[in-house]
Amino acid sequence: MPTDRVQCNASDVNVWVSAEIIGGGSHDYTLTLEAKPGVSCYVSGSPTLVDFLTASGEVAPVAISTATPIPTPRVVINANHLAQIDINTRDEAGTPVSSLRFNIPSSGENTTTTIAWTPGSIAKHAHFSAVRAVPRRPSPPAGQV
Repeated sequence: MPTDRVQCNASDVNVWVSAEIIGGGSHDYTLTLEAKPGVSCYVSGSPTLVDFLTASGEVAPVAISTATPIPTPRVVINANHLAQIDINTRDEAGTPVSSLRFNIPSSGENTTTTIAWTPGSIAKHAHFSAVRAVPRRPSPPAGQV
């Protein structure tokens, strides 16, 4: 029976980052939030208390902005749906960072999470979008790609 928690907590989701270089001087990244097995919960809005951290755990000098706080729809995360947050930066000298710490966009308890920042560096400014729903693509049957 799926957990029927209304708002997501950090312990409810797996989070990872992927990177894509876009033309026109931008770098875009995507944070993906995936419900752990048996969990169904929701998020809404943009992440809060966002910090990029250096390898020594210090807060890196990166200016953070988030989507304007307007009423945003609830995005359900479960076995059939993921949630994604876009991060946009300008192409400028990067600051070496090793992790990203933030509160997932939920007013649930214990929403702070820290993930490895696998792209390695980040520009001086990063803008985080509001969360959006993404249908989960089914995995191909064993032996097929």
